[in-house]
Amino acid sequence: MEFYHHKKLVQVEVYPDDTLEMVYYKLSVALECSIDDIYLFSSRHYDILTASEQFKRLEMSGYDGIPAFHLQNFYEGINQPLTIKGEFYQESDLDDLYDVEVEFPIGQDVKSAANPSNADDLELYKVEETEVSTLQQLLLLDYMPFHQIHVCLKKDYSKKYANYFNHDPLDAEAMEIQNTPLVKLFEMSKDYVPKAEGINHIVCRLEPLRPMSIPLDILFNYLHVTDELPMIQYNTGTEETLMYKLLTNQVDLKGDKIPILDEITVRKHDKSYKKSVTVFTMKKKNLEIIYGFLGDGSIKLEMNCQAFTVDQIDEAFLAHKNLLDRIGEFMFTSGFVYPTFRTIRNAAIDEMDMFALYDAKGRRTCANPFFVGSGDEIRYRRVSRFNENDLINELCIEYYDRGEPEKLVLLIKQILGISEEKSRVIAKEHLYEMETLRTTQPNKRFVVKNRVGFVSNVLNNNEEIRMTISGINSIYYLESIQRNMKAYVAFQESPSVSCQEHVQPVIVTPFVYQYDSDSESESDSDEGFEPQDEPEDEEGFEPQDEGFEQEEGFEQEPLSGGVYKDLDRIVRNESFLITRIKQAFNPSKDYAKQCPLNRRPVVLKEGEKDKVPENDHRRTHNGHTFVCTKYWDMKNKIPLDEIGEGKLIDENIVKGREVDFEKDGTIVRVQPEKYKFNPYPGIMRKDDMDVPCCFIKKQESTRKEKKIAESKQYIVHGPGLNEPGQVGRLPKSIRYFFGWTDKNTELLRYGIEKPHSFFQCIDAVFKKTQKSTLVKQMDLWIIAGFNTYNNGNLKVQFKTMDAFSKHLPNMDYTYLWEMVSDVFNANLVIFRETRDGDYLEVICPSNHYSTRSFDPSKKSLMILEHKVYKGYAFEPLVYHNVKENTQIFLHEFKNKHLHEGMKALVQIFSKCKTTTSSYTLNMTASVMYNKLHRPTQIIHENKCIGFLVEDVFVPCYPSAILSNVPKQERIPVIAYKPTVSKLDALSKDLPCKPQYKVVEQGNIVGIILETLAFVPCTPIPNYPTDLPLYTKVQYEYDLLPNEIDQERIRKTQRVKAEKCLYAACRRLLKEMIGKDAELRRKINKLIQRKQVAEEDIRDILSPRIQFVNKTDESFIATQVKCGGCCFASDKLILPKHNLLTKQPNDYFSRLAEELNYYTRFSTFIVSPQLLIPEVPFSVHENELLLTYSMIHSYYASLMEAKRLPEYYSTLDNANPKHTPYTMAILKVHKMNMITL
Repeated sequence: MEFYHHKKLVQVEVYPDDTLEMVYYKLSVALECSIDDIYLFSSRHYDILTASEQFKRLEMSGYDGIPAFHLQNFYEGINQPLTIKGEFYQESDLDDLYDVEVEFPIGQDVKSAANPSNADDLELYKVEETEVSTLQQLLLLDYMPFHQIHVCLKKDYSKKYANYFNHDPLDAEAMEIQNTPLVKLFEMSKDYVPKAEGINHIVCRLEPLRPMSIPLDILFNYLHVTDELPMIQYNTGTEETLMYKLLTNQVDLKGDKIPILDEITVRKHDKSYKKSVTVFTMKKKNLEIIYGFLGDGSIKLEMNCQAFTVDQIDEAFLAHKNLLDRIGEFMFTSGFVYPTFRTIRNAAIDEMDMFALYDAKGRRTCANPFFVGSGDEIRYRRVSRFNENDLINELCIEYYDRGEPEKLVLLIKQILGISEEKSRVIAKEHLYEMETLRTTQPNKRFVVKNRVGFVSNVLNNNEEIRMTISGINSIYYLESIQRNMKAYVAFQESPSVSCQEHVQPVIVTPFVYQYDSDSESESDSDEGFEPQDEPEDEEGFEPQDEGFEQEEGFEQEPLSGGVYKDLDRIVRNESFLITRIKQAFNPSKDYAKQCPLNRRPVVLKEGEKDKVPENDHRRTHNGHTFVCTKYWDMKNKIPLDEIGEGKLIDENIVKGREVDFEKDGTIVRVQPEKYKFNPYPGIMRKDDMDVPCCFIKKQESTRKEKKIAESKQYIVHGPGLNEPGQVGRLPKSIRYFFGWTDKNTELLRYGIEKPHSFFQCIDAVFKKTQKSTLVKQMDLWIIAGFNTYNNGNLKVQFKTMDAFSKHLPNMDYTYLWEMVSDVFNANLVIFRETRDGDYLEVICPSNHYSTRSFDPSKKSLMILEHKVYKGYAFEPLVYHNVKENTQIFLHEFKNKHLHEGMKALVQIFSKCKTTTSSYTLNMTASVMYNKLHRPTQIIHENKCIGFLVEDVFVPCYPSAILSNVPKQERIPVIAYKPTVSKLDALSKDLPCKPQYKVVEQGNIVGIILETLAFVPCTPIPNYPTDLPLYTKVQYEYDLLPNEIDQERIRKTQRVKAEKCLYAACRRLLKEMIGKDAELRRKINKLIQRKQVAEEDIRDILSPRIQFVNKTDESFIATQVKCGGCCFASDKLILPKHNLLTKQPNDYFSRLAEELNYYTRFSTFIVSPQLLIPEVPFSVHENELLLTYSMIHSYYASLMEAKRLPEYYSTLDNANPKHTPYTMAILKVHKMNMITL
């Protein structure tokens, strides 16, 4: 940052976050002049400075437009001087300026040329334009970006230029006092290097070159979700009309699409921006990016990350550059110049959070130049317009609402650097005023409109300082905050730097509160605090837990900024002894009832352990050290045998507050005098927790602890997955299914290796029950059953056994059901957990992957399936012998403890088929073949779809091709009557009874069976039969007449012509408004007030429109052909009456209504936009469209995802358009007896 005086570089070190007063002070020292005799200006480059921006910048009150002398002064400060001709200038008289360097004043409120040397006609500026400037704690970075800064001194200019140096008096002495410790700290901090540092949250904004109104509905239709962009929201401004496009990759058992995002993530609608289309990216590695495209043409970019640099943030945003480019190109075709993202350095920062971590051992609690406040109310103070009084007003509201007004005195004392007595007076005045207002207005509440400083959190823990600063609103703070964090660490570790004192006079402003008012002027008040109506309870908002979390390590409660609050209160519900015990051992336990009051020890903190000798009065347990003592020195934090030097604290006096050592004393009686002294520390075991306590006798240090057996020897309680080798209790639904009580442990869950896949589960069982490896055994069964497993689908999907074996470890029971049953020669039973503990789900294999029923003669392998994040986990059910630590994985049907449940499983598996009243489930090929006498199988797409029986086609369920059975591919076709006769005869043993005849174009072409299968026959003319007509085909083949429908064509042409003529009328209105700037301004104002009337449109268009009473067909055809643009005269010819309805045409009123209420069309009419593209509404196959009100009910209605295996490329049927039934679920309810 360079400063020049008379084109000579000034040697001065100025920081971006220096106040202007500090900048003036440093320059006054360098130039040896008065601090009040300095004026600064600089310049900024603009690629384009629009006429609108110029007019807004230069408009002066009291003038009808921009006076010529004022515009001339402005043009003197740019690098492209222009000539002024008129007296006053409106916005329409100005031109856009390109590639210009514009000068501007820094700190001063100067209306004339920023460079005094270029200023003209200073005497023409009114008095009110030359009032005294107030710097108002402004920072130099408030004026960034700029190039070099030019310094002007008062002595170099005549009195005519006094306005350039007219500002509030500045205090050089105060600036010197503030600057001296900073210079030392900044020099000392150069050696400090952060362990981690960066930005972890940012919201920035790109503004359009010109205001625009984006048709958000069109943009929402245009964008589609992808794997990288799983959700798009259209926020119209109200919750009820929120629209969502969600990415899906699964369907449930009903066929409903399942979004990949859970309901909680989707319902966080506060993440989207009002009146915007917001695009959410897929969260990866703690990185989440949101793009918001707002209706005013601006773009918001939001990111949550982990300590990123500016370049890393730019790279992450640009990773989705194709999204921004696509929208920019789409908008460009509509005439919009959309903002382009290059770097966050060029964007406006709405909010930004920074984080830094340093090694540091020192801790100081006094005031410092960087942070102010304590507890949760610490603020970073080197910000623009920081004001201590405003901060005090804000904190008064916070602590008044919390019911903790007593804390305010200490805060005021620290913030203002004054005595406690003065602080108490200030706090009392503020709180009295608030109490008075609350009494007179009980239905009002006080709220903070604007927070002072940046909310911060500073933790000193384990020889580290962790700092977070939130709410940063400019990228130009970045460098300064990083430097100041280093300096703060140096301050903490450097006692040689004295604590900061308040060097400016304490002027406490009155605590002003505003009440809600119907008056617009009052509601727009600039006061920082307003009482508002108390909100009613709203659905969806819950009170926050007022508890706290204690980080690992035992320290004082951090108050940020190096300030620590002493938690050692004498009495406040619990004594400070209990507070220390809870912090060290377990905050959630109630220690007050375990160890008696007269026997509680003092738990030592890290800094106190070295002060206590290692003897019998000191004990360490689980890393926590505690002592038993009669007295405790609160100030020096050491135990005392006797009262020692100092005053004994009276508990009754200090009850409910912190101790003031000067007034109250420094020593507390830990073990009251009326009780016997217990000097020896030890541990009590109460309710499964370690309780530190004091004893009369010394505990044996060699006391034997109860040996804990291996974890797998004990039954684990709780629903979580077990560690390998552990056994855990079953869900109560399974216990009830087998008719057991809660105490019964006949079956348990057996833990396997992560990630608990189905194949790992089977492998774990195999290792416990067989001698060979599972993979080798699987290979043998693959060779034997590759052509028949999964109903013959394996060969169709994987082609070769090697390809199938390659995917084997990733497969679940949807592929391996039959193979697992054969490997173990057992029934496979899979239970599933449900959210409702009273229900149990039993997986029924579909014909996709098993056609077997439950065989009571075989043992059963039982597995419990858990729903986990992004998948499923499996655990086998075992009988566990605790004494011998053995397990049984395969269970006998006749086991007396399992027998009732086994009988229920037989019934359940017998019901594992499609249940419907509309058709009968067909037989598989193997079952049907056994009921026929050596038939020939019909093959289609590598599946057996039926059999040839006496020249008649009998359909079966599409199945694996049967070996050693004759086959053919041609489906036999014979006459209608013999086909029906033969199928009727076979229907006694097979599900093939004819139900309907199928008629196509007047001919009987086939028969529909009870299974809804189709059997063709030789076509014959339709005639009355015993079978009813299959009506669906009649609807599907509704023949149209051969004659051309002239009336329909005529009406269609007239509808098209009306559309074209109205569009031509709209284009004409745009053309006429575009040619007249004054008319455009008038219409714009009417649109803003929604007061465009039919007469306004009529006055504009009437000279260019001619209405006619009659139109012939040739005119209509011509207008349809050329889109309403073909006219021989200069006037637009329109029909007086609607071509279709014959009602009077109301073009003018329709146009007026569009301009008032449809932003999309009003934007088209009054802007340079040439085209609004019509984007057809579409939802892609992988998208789901929901409104906000539908989200909860839709998610609640979703069933389990359809478990089609991931490798499926074909379906289990001859017709690939038919979706197969894949799974059924039966539920068991807990009652007095088990009811299926």
